[in-house]
Amino acid sequence: MLFCGLMLVTSCKQDNQSSGLSNAERLVKEDPSKENVQRLIEAIISEYKSADDKAEKLVLLNKGLHVADKYELKTEKRSFRLGIITEDPTSDQAGNLIYDIAEEVLAAGKEDVYSIMISGINANFPALQDKVKDKLLEESFNADTIILEAGRSIFSSDGPTSLNIEAAHKYVDLCEAYALVNPNTEQSLDYLFKAAEMARSIKSFNKAMSLYDIIIARYPDSKKAASALFVKAFIMENIYQRPEEAKTMYIEFLEKYPDDDLADDVQVLLDNLGKSDEELFESIKQKKQ
Repeated sequence: MLFCGLMLVTSCKQDNQSSGLSNAERLVKEDPSKENVQRLIEAIISEYKSADDKAEKLVLLNKGLHVADKYELKTEKRSFRLGIITEDPTSDQAGNLIYDIAEEVLAAGKEDVYSIMISGINANFPALQDKVKDKLLEESFNADTIILEAGRSIFSSDGPTSLNIEAAHKYVDLCEAYALVNPNTEQSLDYLFKAAEMARSIKSFNKAMSLYDIIIARYPDSKKAASALFVKAFIMENIYQRPEEAKTMYIEFLEKYPDDDLADDVQVLLDNLGKSDEELFESIKQKKQ
């Protein structure tokens, strides 16, 4: 897949408060072992998750990017880059990071994805127009047409339930690329949600969670953000088998979207979290009495 999300880049284990970020930095300075570097990455992510201020979040994300780059942690580097782009999508830094990703995409042979990214950079990041002007395709290039054709190719002639997995991955990449370089359009939200649902359909759950995170961060007041948080919690509970983290997400949903159509369903899931099939059956039986 093209990008990777910050949420699942480490074991979601929170560092003990007594160790903290500064202590993790000190340990790496004294002994830059693999374990200490990973501990520092986790400490940065922990601080990032608890930060409320956008500027503070960007400082932490850039710190994480620097560490990942210095110690050649490719997955973590992709994650921190995506975090910066998500937090500050129209900044020159975001544009430059997207350009770097586009060059990597081209090297990987994903020409359609690359073309969408270069076209979007030219349209939405004026400071980078000189950098990409010689890389643009002809004026007839249309990102929406490419994405639509990719979507059609997912379903094989064997029937609507038979998916071309390779085409599905490409569709997800194209949709995400479009959304990253066109952050302020309604179409981007639609593409992100379709990409997340497609990733979930092909059981690429890490990718789906990453895309849902972008939706929630960028479009928190949208109907799709509520749906994204609901599905995230459901995946956390039923796929990753992490009920405590799912519980936190269900509670967050009820706090953020108490009037959403899914609120009643979330409350039921929250009330029955961790119950066995026998306990669920008994609970249903009691309610009917």
